[in-house]
Amino acid sequence: MSRLDALNEAVDLRRDLLAEPGIEASVTAHRRSNLSRALCDRFILAPRRQDLEEASDLARRSVTEVSPDDSEMASMLVNAARTLGIAYASYGIRTDLDDSIGYGSRALQVMTAPSDPRMTALLNTASSLRMRFDRTGQLRDLDDSIALLRESAVAQGAWPSRPENLSELAGALTDRFLLLSDAADLDDAEQMARRSVSSRGGVAVAGPLCLTNLGNVLMQQHIAFHRPGALDEALEVYRAAANESERIGTLRAVHLSNLASAMAEQFVAGGDQAGLVDAIALRQDACLMLEEDDPTRTDYLQNLAQDLLLLPGASRDASQINAVRALEEASLLRSASPVRRAGSGSAGGPRGSVHPPLGGLSPQPQARRRTHARCRRQAAPPGGAPPLANEHGGPLLGGGDRGHQGRRP
Repeated sequence: MSRLDALNEAVDLRRDLLAEPGIEASVTAHRRSNLSRALCDRFILAPRRQDLEEASDLARRSVTEVSPDDSEMASMLVNAARTLGIAYASYGIRTDLDDSIGYGSRALQVMTAPSDPRMTALLNTASSLRMRFDRTGQLRDLDDSIALLRESAVAQGAWPSRPENLSELAGALTDRFLLLSDAADLDDAEQMARRSVSSRGGVAVAGPLCLTNLGNVLMQQHIAFHRPGALDEALEVYRAAANESERIGTLRAVHLSNLASAMAEQFVAGGDQAGLVDAIALRQDACLMLEEDDPTRTDYLQNLAQDLLLLPGASRDASQINAVRALEEASLLRSASPVRRAGSGSAGGPRGSVHPPLGGLSPQPQARRRTHARCRRQAAPPGGAPPLANEHGGPLLGGGDRGHQGRRP
């Protein structure tokens, strides 16, 4: 049975349980939350807006239909924070983001002792704060996100969500480096990203979210400081992330876009044309994986157009025509989408922006020339994603990871 088939069964089962007559209000709320979680998981794998909208409605209702001292309140708050964080990362509705932060903060007030659910709540709340920073530019939100993630980084215990927390911390520190240009933040980000990957067992088994944020940090080391070997290592890490990602879905598009960005950057640095052609093919695949009304699709199209224009020689005339078409489509999408998804970059200009994780999900600016994909957790997402995580510490979007970014103006 495929993962999608299993999620379809889970949704059907939880919908049947919710429809049972004569159950107590508190049990109904718990079942709403469980159905919300299953719908959100299915959206991550196979994005359909109606799934996420239903999941968001169920999550909100679940936390308002029971008393504050309900035994499942913390779990339902964590789910609501996760679901609404993904909703904002996907469709850019500001109330979803503010509610995600509010529910996450309430969850942290309920769970004061170190525990796996608290570590997950720290991750989700920090991820949403990071997305709000991407939208408003308020440094306090980014600093608060880093402070929450540092708590989880130093907490004693083998928490299942530790790799994702470390990875999201790496992404937040990278954001602050892009804003303030403090090399200490980027060095700290690299340390956290490497800890995240090693705690998963190394590059071979780390998973796409943790790998993506390590790749993001390495790309910034290449862009800002021309560190020898950083670009080659980033390419290796992004390739591993793409190989480990699901075959479909928004996160897959993010991982392919990041790999394409590193390959195109390698071409600019003196690589051969074959690498650029492969990067363009990956960009095209990524665009096809996104819904037509996906707000971040404009950034993917702009990246594709910029790479097409790099093609030399006989390929250039045809590539220019294709690039113009891609930019025209991107322009139409942008004019039809007044609210950009969190984290989306501006055309052709280096800047940083939101989670990823996951991470969330939206393309981010790339090295010098293009915007890059970054995913937010719940997923990751991830420097994530998000990624937002579920109450069991698993990736939201698979969440907090994000794609790497170029310098902010």
